Amino acid sequence: MEHFQFRLIEKKWINANSIELVLLCKQDHFDFQNGQWIDFFAPIEGKNIGGYTITSTKKDLPKLKLIIKRSLHHPVTKFIHEEFKVNDVVNLSQAQGKFILANLEYDFPPLFIAGGIGITPIISMMRELIERNQSFHLFHSISTNEDVILKNEFEKFSTYFVTKEPPLFSALNRRINKEDILNNIIIGKTSVFICGPKKMIEEILLILSDLKHPKELIHYEKWW
Repeated sequence: MEHFQFRLIEKKWINANSIELVLLCKQDHFDFQNGQWIDFFAPIEGKNIGGYTITSTKKDLPKLKLIIKRSLHHPVTKFIHEEFKVNDVVNLSQAQGKFILANLEYDFPPLFIAGGIGITPIISMMRELIERNQSFHLFHSISTNEDVILKNEFEKFSTYFVTKEPPLFSALNRRINKEDILNNIIIGKTSVFICGPKKMIEEILLILSDLKHPKELIHYEKWW
């Protein structure tokens, strides 16, 4: 698998627990599909490889964006949050993954369903559709208010669900249900993209099965 050198040019907090990295590729042939991820090779002892999803679009190349949630236990994530500094150089793998946005134009606005930090591959997809001037809708389910990501960028396309505390912004205080999905898809027509915790994905897949939505229109990413 090919590796590429990237230099960190920007690092900033985007909520209480997650940072956004902007990296610049030193080579000119790095490429990816919206929704794919890379391996990050940290210069540390022991477990030094972590997989993170690209959140930018091809128009941003040779710059690449990653959003990474804080972890007290994952050594690569700890390194990125605590030690990785602007102008540091790191090796990243070529892009990987089959949870991708099609290059074709969608006849019906896709529905994106994200749980927590599972929104990261969907961010790249949504940014791509905005560049194409195509419509879509996002359901983002989060545990707490501080888990919301890039609300200012995507709020007008989104319905938010806060599940473990009263919302402090325009959001529903419950989980995503069957009626929510039914009101935002056309059975047999709408492409649905799902990424999040295992339990959430299983619940959404069961709802879509009950609605008899075709499997070929359902795309999901298992990252556990």
